[in-house]
Amino acid sequence: MLQHITRDSNHLFLCTTGEHLAIQISDSIVNEFFTMDLNERISENSSLTDVKLVIADLIDQYSIA
Repeated sequence: MLQHITRDSNHLFLCTTGEHLAIQISDSIVNEFFTMDLNERISENSSLTDVKLVIADLIDQYSIA
């Protein structure tokens, strides 16, 4: 279960029950719209796999824009 997501200029940090994942990502992609879309598409019940799939989809979407 997803507990929280934080970020710095180069990483998204995903913390779930028993798991932690850092995803390196371009700061130019992770803007306020990316963050809003991510928050809309995931919930506390999202698994880490679900979150990774959403992030991959958003990276594709925002890389093209």
